[in-house]
Amino acid sequence: MNELKKISVWIYVLYVVLCVLALIIIGKVFYIQAIPNEDAQKRAAQFTYKIRDIEPERGRILAADGSPLSTSVPEYEIRWDSKGGYNIERFNSKLDSLCAGLSDLFRDRTAQEYKDMFLSAIESKNGYMKVIDHINYNQLQKFKALPYVNARKLRSGFVINSRDKRSKPYGALAARTIGIFRESNMVGLEASYDSLLRGKAGKQMQQKVGGDTWVPMSDDYVVEPEPGFDVVTTLDVHLQDAAQSSLRHTMEVNRADWGCVILMEVKTGYIKALANLTYDSVSNKFYEIENLALTQSVEPGSTMKLASLLAAIEEGNLDLGKVVHTGGGTFTIGDHTLRDVKACGSITIEQVYAKSSNVGTAMVVRDVFGSNPQKFLDYLDRFGYGQLVGIDLLGEGKSVVKRTTKAADWSDLSLTQMAVGYEVQVTPLHQLCFYNAIANGGKFMKPRLVSEIRKNGLTYEKYEPVVIRENFLKPETIAKGRKLMEAVTTIGTGKGVFKHSPYRAAGKTGTARINENGVYLENYHRASFVGYFPAEDPKYSCIVVVNKARVFEAFGGKVAAPVFRDLANILFGTELDIPHNAMGSDSTFVAQPWIPTILSGESNSLRKAFSHVQFPYAVETDAQIVSATADGSTLTLSSKDENGQKVPDVRGMGLSDAVYVLEKRGLKVSTSGYGKVVSQTVLPGTKANHQFIQITLR
Repeated sequence: MNELKKISVWIYVLYVVLCVLALIIIGKVFYIQAIPNEDAQKRAAQFTYKIRDIEPERGRILAADGSPLSTSVPEYEIRWDSKGGYNIERFNSKLDSLCAGLSDLFRDRTAQEYKDMFLSAIESKNGYMKVIDHINYNQLQKFKALPYVNARKLRSGFVINSRDKRSKPYGALAARTIGIFRESNMVGLEASYDSLLRGKAGKQMQQKVGGDTWVPMSDDYVVEPEPGFDVVTTLDVHLQDAAQSSLRHTMEVNRADWGCVILMEVKTGYIKALANLTYDSVSNKFYEIENLALTQSVEPGSTMKLASLLAAIEEGNLDLGKVVHTGGGTFTIGDHTLRDVKACGSITIEQVYAKSSNVGTAMVVRDVFGSNPQKFLDYLDRFGYGQLVGIDLLGEGKSVVKRTTKAADWSDLSLTQMAVGYEVQVTPLHQLCFYNAIANGGKFMKPRLVSEIRKNGLTYEKYEPVVIRENFLKPETIAKGRKLMEAVTTIGTGKGVFKHSPYRAAGKTGTARINENGVYLENYHRASFVGYFPAEDPKYSCIVVVNKARVFEAFGGKVAAPVFRDLANILFGTELDIPHNAMGSDSTFVAQPWIPTILSGESNSLRKAFSHVQFPYAVETDAQIVSATADGSTLTLSSKDENGQKVPDVRGMGLSDAVYVLEKRGLKVSTSGYGKVVSQTVLPGTKANHQFIQITLR
């Protein structure tokens, strides 16, 4: 009995001890959870598992023909886990050849430095050592072919992480319009269409292996990421390149501060080219820093005269033949005198516009609206001035236009000042949209940069042309407006620029004084030209603005209009539906054969182009790369590729042809500029030996 009692006591004691131990363990667990020490936190951090967001592939921004303007390109990071379960004997036997291969491939360390790095990682038990970062797909494939690496992760210890990097294949082309992708302060189309481009994040179980580095536990997803939509723009790569090149040239020649170009389809409002350049005094170069065509609201000067005269013509039922007596070219209102560059005497309203007479414009507008200037402001409101045009790009600036004559800044000068483009601020985009509406028979189109949204290569949503405003002028007034613009290029300030053009253009030159800090500068002006072509059946409208040209005669007809002409020449030479007899039966251009401007290039491509346009040509060589020269009414193709073992002459070629030819010879090419090749750093005829070559385009 005593023995049984003794056993019962021990059992009770053991029970109590176990209960106490259990309470201690439970308490310790709660303590660690509530107040973990530093060592425990470090240990927990090393073995953390979590379902994390996986960023989807961002959608592409495409040109009108599907060419990528902005796309996501994968780049890779390689790490090595010294505790990754690899075979140590195999690793040691391959280490020297592995390090030699890494050094030869990446050229960032010597083979010995790589070896020291691996050995140090083993000694310190570095679980996730970075080997290299920011490598491309081709480099990754070469890495995988190195000795020892061609084993699976558990045998080699190498871990490859990938992430997407945003890339613009055409470099600076339309850079500000395409925009910048970043976590904050995005701009351009990247910002405007971010919700569609971004896609939907996925979910994946990952393990934290050190620092803030996480690796997937498997290739499977908890939730699959959904790639973003592709955004198809209205931009034409070749026209964009031409617009940017021509603008850059005129800004360099005229030493201007900034400039912009917009090329638009008249019937649709689709923008085919949008270029903005700003001078950087540090680098002495021009860059796309800001989308000035949309954001810069400035006093337009003489390009405002179309709206002013059309309002007067509509309200006063005026004929273009009405005579205006401008006298000696001065018009005094109060203590302010308005002046013409050159006295015009007695001229018609058509000549007032063609010769850009400030005095004539002010007289016409004052005669019609002098007794009721509010009506003039009402017309500007009817034309849309002071309102947004609604382009599908964030950041559009608003025109600044007086709404009422009761405003505090209204004076006796305001009517005539506004009539000639002062005391009013207009964005280049809005000015183009108004001129485009006159070319389009009175239909004011919403300007568009995006025509379509695609998913997996298929159309998800299509954006059709939108008419914002119409019937804001009578059809006969619209017709008079088009006649005014045609007069500018035939008898007016734009005559000199277009006198040798094999088509008729229409538009308006502008030369505005520049107001800085409330004072008009004496020696600097803002040159502009806005209009459309062909005059008979308008297909394209365009505006060019060049600010603060540092030349003596910074007139719109001399500084800005040539950029318009350059684009029109390209369109005339490449688009078959633009009639080539546009100058009419009395034009000397009809009697002359039309010779297209041809760059040197690949023979078969040139032959196909000539056959397509049914233009006669002769071939003098069977060489792959040829140059085209005009001989009367025939083009002759001759060799530009005499020796396949030597550096070819690529001067005169376009970018794609030049790069193709040079890389075909094994040369490594870098480029600068836009347009056609004007120089190359390795002389033609030099033996091709895989050397570097720089080509400059202009």
